[in-house]
Amino acid sequence: MKTLIFSTFASIYSNRDSCYNAFIRQLYRKMWVLDMSYEDYIDDYYETAMEAEREYIDFLDAAIELYKELQATYNIVYKNYRELLLWSRKLKSLKGESLNRQFEQWNTEFRHKVYDSLKANELSVVDTPYCFEILPFSTSLLNCNYDNRFSTLVYVLTQQSHGDLFDDIDNLPDVHEYYEKGELTYEEIIQVFYRGWENVQEIRETKLGVMKDFCKQLREDAKELELRMKQAEREFYLED
Repeated sequence: MKTLIFSTFASIYSNRDSCYNAFIRQLYRKMWVLDMSYEDYIDDYYETAMEAEREYIDFLDAAIELYKELQATYNIVYKNYRELLLWSRKLKSLKGESLNRQFEQWNTEFRHKVYDSLKANELSVVDTPYCFEILPFSTSLLNCNYDNRFSTLVYVLTQQSHGDLFDDIDNLPDVHEYYEKGELTYEEIIQVFYRGWENVQEIRETKLGVMKDFCKQLREDAKELELRMKQAEREFYLED
């Protein structure tokens, strides 16, 4: 019986020496430290590995679906008023400097309103000189801006670093490859990827609709600011 079970695990992890060695280390720890029988440990290890595989697959399926939806969602709001703001900064006359101060004030008020609304709706933003990219999750854990890569989304969802294991969305590792190349045990894989799956569900159920409505309103507000600046520009030239 022992030989049969051991052969089964050896076949599952064939050509994965690090996995097999980890299995052996856990075997001795649980058999001698936790006083588990060999058969009990094998059953426990197998069940844990299978549960980890289920949680891992469920997460990846949900994360890929969310990633594709985010890629297809129009969540970018362009700052079409930017050119007018830059133009006003080059004006040297007293009237021009006064107009620039007005534009700067409008821009500051607009940005404060945007960030207050983001906080109220629990959304995040990638704020570039040319646009706002609205996101339905917090990016506070990132050391840089959200870059629209699948690996970055996985990091945000799981709140866990995974190295380069998710860099290629078309060639993702299975759970045993992840176990071999990563730093998590099967028990930790269950916890991390179940938490990630829960975060996907929360985003889909409570954040995506809010984000879309927010973007729609933000476009209207940005357009209103642009038209206000254009009207002020026309009046500036007429008076000049």
